[in-house]
Amino acid sequence: MDARGRPVVFMFGGQGSQHYHMGRELFDADSTFRTWLLRGDELFRRVKGRSLIEVMFDRSRSRADPFDHISETHPAIVLVEFALAQALLVRGVEPDVLIGYSLGEFAAAAVSGVAPFEDVFMAVLRQAELVVERCSEAGMTAVIGDVRLFRDEPRLFAGCELVSVNFERHFVVAGSLAALAQVEAELRGRNVLQVRLPVRYGFHSRWLDPLARVSPALQLSSPPAPPRVALISCATTGPVSHFDHRHIWQVIRTPVRFADTIEKLEHPERCVYVDLSPSGTLATFVKNILPGHAEATVVPIMTPFGGAREMLSEAIARIDAAVHGGTSRARPDGIGARA
Repeated sequence: MDARGRPVVFMFGGQGSQHYHMGRELFDADSTFRTWLLRGDELFRRVKGRSLIEVMFDRSRSRADPFDHISETHPAIVLVEFALAQALLVRGVEPDVLIGYSLGEFAAAAVSGVAPFEDVFMAVLRQAELVVERCSEAGMTAVIGDVRLFRDEPRLFAGCELVSVNFERHFVVAGSLAALAQVEAELRGRNVLQVRLPVRYGFHSRWLDPLARVSPALQLSSPPAPPRVALISCATTGPVSHFDHRHIWQVIRTPVRFADTIEKLEHPERCVYVDLSPSGTLATFVKNILPGHAEATVVPIMTPFGGAREMLSEAIARIDAAVHGGTSRARPDGIGARA
């Protein structure tokens, strides 16, 4: 942490944040990011016999096409977020706190030193396989409306569960495809915005309960080490001390409490928040959790609309200005260098 006391918070997103071509510009331009994507791609090839990078960067797909096969999206999200963290670290941008949102906690755990990246990546692949083998397909819908709507009108959300509260006017429900279709139709009739997420399973809900009996299989292959950087879970809203299979089960089964997690940070309005998710939505959530706090710095790097190369350079400058008062301590960015 800088002597001026501006903690840097890296935030890692989960399922629903992915899209085709996420990270493509950085893969082409940044040597560190590219090196880690190639390393993850090699691991994926060993297990699946095909290239994850070719799936992610499929030229026949647009950024708007649904990218929702969990056997591909699970490892892709973790890989992109971890690679982006490494691209920041080599530039001298070091976090004081790591926040994991659902699946993003695995990327955060790897960055924290809980286990080698390879172990975390393989655990994510196993998790995806178990979900496909044992869980029925369901869905998840984000609702842009007051969360009290879910609590006050249970009949409206019949057959669904509240699985995430991102801020007061943004929450996510999980349910069967039929139940979600009915809820969405009713919300449209009330002019309440809602978005079906590109997720085929009901994470953080009873639709994952078939995994409970095999939860030890979710464990990392190596004994987890204590985090070297403060690791905060959105499942518990507090620090992670032991990343064992019990905690992993809690991460994927219990609701995400992102708003509570941010609000429980010490002086959250003074933090520098860096969104490493592919969508940049965590940055939007933080801005809505801390409205009116001009001192807070919120920095996205990727969005579905592209521009990640320029956004990364801008992010470095903004973080330097917030933490070091405009006196840059970042190392050369490596953009344009080939590995």
